[in-house]
Amino acid sequence: MIDHAQELYVPDEEVWYRRILTPSEVAKPPAPHKRLNPKFFEEKFGCATNPEWKKELSGRLLSKGGSIEADADANVERMRADGRKNVAFHGVIASNAAAIRQIPPLCFDVRFTPTEQDAAHADLIATEDLTIDGLISAEKTRGLRNHFRLLEPGTPGFPIAPNPPVAGEI
Repeated sequence: MIDHAQELYVPDEEVWYRRILTPSEVAKPPAPHKRLNPKFFEEKFGCATNPEWKKELSGRLLSKGGSIEADADANVERMRADGRKNVAFHGVIASNAAAIRQIPPLCFDVRFTPTEQDAAHADLIATEDLTIDGLISAEKTRGLRNHFRLLEPGTPGFPIAPNPPVAGEI
């Protein structure tokens, strides 16, 4: 059961990110480099778990999640143990909450929604219906496609988690 009281507003400077782990999330060659599948948002936005918004896309908050690479590696290992062989860490999509709030059609936001399995869990949410005839609209997600780029580890813009506090500094 989801505790909606735990869903918290995310400050403008906080970075939301989502790991890109499956081949369907990455564009097919002949792209000169890896890039996000153009239909990513139409395919990945899910039903809202909170009645205050219409759709959501799971991700994490950078300040609460530790090393992106370590987390991604652990998820890839878990997915492979579950029988999913064709998974790999391709990178992330990431942005600060202030920029997400400015993406047209100005209905996107970020909410901190920790779970028992993931204390850093956060959702990119849509407060407006993104569907036409029951399908996520490419037109209504154009702003997301224009904003987000696949960021590979070690490339400019790849988010780095802040250093965790050292014992005695808490």
